[in-house]
Amino acid sequence: MCLGSGVSRALNKSLQADLRRLRQALYVMNKRTWIALIALLTIGDAWSGEGWGPEIIEFQLESTDKIETMIWISGFSYSSSEILSSVGCFDKPVLVASKELIQAINAKYSGETITSEQATVVLGEYLRSEYSCPAYNVVCSVMHTKGVPSE
Repeated sequence: MCLGSGVSRALNKSLQADLRRLRQALYVMNKRTWIALIALLTIGDAWSGEGWGPEIIEFQLESTDKIETMIWISGFSYSSSEILSSVGCFDKPVLVASKELIQAINAKYSGETITSEQATVVLGEYLRSEYSCPAYNVVCSVMHTKGVPSE
């Protein structure tokens, strides 16, 4: 059975209309998903009772302001995450959150002005206790013997 060109064009237009409606529906679903994710993340911070930002820093890192301190902590967070993941400590990549590192320093030095070396010692101790990994300890030991302080 052979369809005439008029029927073929009608089917083609119908198919194009269906595809257009499907794309619109997917766009709306995708948009709603992103809105829901953003809302959940926002609500999560409200439920935790503690915000996330410069206001949680309770120590003074040398002569930096809190934004500069957050940038320093963020760099430490990313490099620690990369080291822990790359030395094979865990089956999947590890993310060491900046917030947990700030809390570790707060626990020891709340209300004090400290050096980056003091902060590094605290964070090294924290990482070794919370992310226990023999390979990480070896990396830290090698860094220490080459003149890079790990403790």
